[in-house]
Amino acid sequence: MSVQPENFRERIFTVAIVVFALVGFSYVVGSITGSLTQLRSMSEYAEKEFWKLRLFLKRHKVPMPLALRIKKFVEYEFYKQQKVLPLEGVAMLKLLSEQMMSELQACINIPHMTVHPLFDAMMSKTSLIMQRICNMALGHKQLAPGDILFMTGETDECMYFLALGRLWYKRHTEDEAIHNGEWVDPDEDWISEPGLWLKAWEHLGSATATRASSVIRLVSSGLFEVIKVSPPSAFEFMRAYATRFVEWLVERSPEELSDVLQGEQHSDSIRRLIPGMENSAPAAEPKVEKTSLRRSISLASGRLFSSSMK
Repeated sequence: MSVQPENFRERIFTVAIVVFALVGFSYVVGSITGSLTQLRSMSEYAEKEFWKLRLFLKRHKVPMPLALRIKKFVEYEFYKQQKVLPLEGVAMLKLLSEQMMSELQACINIPHMTVHPLFDAMMSKTSLIMQRICNMALGHKQLAPGDILFMTGETDECMYFLALGRLWYKRHTEDEAIHNGEWVDPDEDWISEPGLWLKAWEHLGSATATRASSVIRLVSSGLFEVIKVSPPSAFEFMRAYATRFVEWLVERSPEELSDVLQGEQHSDSIRRLIPGMENSAPAAEPKVEKTSLRRSISLASGRLFSSSMK
């Protein structure tokens, strides 16, 4: 077909179309080239860093079983962070105000914490305090398969929530007899709650990661600092729960004591300890005779949440 401009206006239109097509096509080609270059750069960076890791392990004569575990875990964590960026990996988030950072931390962590009835009630009561807790009292810990979160006899002053992975918990007794273990699942159970309300909690067993796991660590000192500056109603609410929890803990028999509280088994009992929710669950369990177990006696003499803030 003989299609060509016949007058001045048609020539102007033709020139504009050609220029637009040239610029648009160049932009598309440049974008594709830039994306490919960026992907190639990321791949080269990963290969270079993994080569450095292998060289480091080889030069320091790290045993083969440990070296394989390290390389496998590092590879897993590296590619996981490519899919889900950690908070620390986004530099622009450092520009956020304290309030906005608290809201962001709460959005990420509260879904894992509200498995515990107390924090679920706190979130309903006042979300601002929960945001401050997430910003000032939380830490995160990554575990590789086979890593130990804590061992029997260690003391702790924090509480754990499992956000990802799975843990295997074994409880020990004074005569070193090992009881049947139990699984700790994410967003179902919570760990070492007595460590939050007492001066120091001595772990009754050990918890080991069976797969790559991510643990949220709620530190008692950070929690106390947040509650100290909170309104008196929040202070009294938390103090009442802490006192009731320790009384409930001391009344447990030796067989009932554990670092792990299974959500499906203990949620109702814990909910009855929350002020204002005493009648929201089935009737209270009958009290048992107080045990003379050494650890239980230490619970009664421990520093309560209330007394630590006086």
